[in-house]
Amino acid sequence: MLKKIDAMHAEYGVLSGVSCRTCPHLDAHCNGDCTRVWYKCRMYGTSSGPGTDWRCGNEACGAFTIAPEEARSKHLYGEVYRRVNGLRDTRTEQLPGQISIDDLA
Repeated sequence: MLKKIDAMHAEYGVLSGVSCRTCPHLDAHCNGDCTRVWYKCRMYGTSSGPGTDWRCGNEACGAFTIAPEEARSKHLYGEVYRRVNGLRDTRTEQLPGQISIDDLA
């Protein structure tokens, strides 16, 4: 299995000379009294466990250049994580004759 950063580099390329530390997609999280801080990359995907913790010193991937608003609108957050872990995409097409939530409103 690919390491997380290797999967990101394979998907978006490498941005030499730049670290993940300054990426707009990197989020810092802390425990209740902020004695412990960990980081998550939204472009890779996040979870509540340590499996998606991120190293700030990694060499940044090409997703660094994608604006957060664009990533959200294109549903890019978490795509790499789902693909690497074999999870299905939650955005599925509606089958013919299938009722949607919008139809009930």
